Amino acid sequence: MATTTSEQIVREAPDIEAYKLGLLQSAKELVDTPVNIPAQQIAGMSQMQQDALTRTQAGVGAYEPYLQEAGYTIGDSQEQISGVRDKADPFRRQA
Repeated sequence: MATTTSEQIVREAPDIEAYKLGLLQSAKELVDTPVNIPAQQIAGMSQMQQDALTRTQAGVGAYEPYLQEAGYTIGDSQEQISGVRDKADPFRRQA
């Protein structure tokens, strides 16, 4: 018994095939061409930005006296509360 095999080749039009081959060749040439990538740099700050940074750093410690005064006030209030509690203790026992 004899076997027959058939092979079918499907091709595009010759001009389209040539165009695709040309595109592939130019893409390969483009990929093979080395590219010099420049070093990345960050723009320097303007004078206004530098002034703002200086003022911000100077202002960070400006609130410290307020925090200290708040701490003193809390300490004073705790002393007052404990004094009231001590004075109220005899009345609380009577109640």
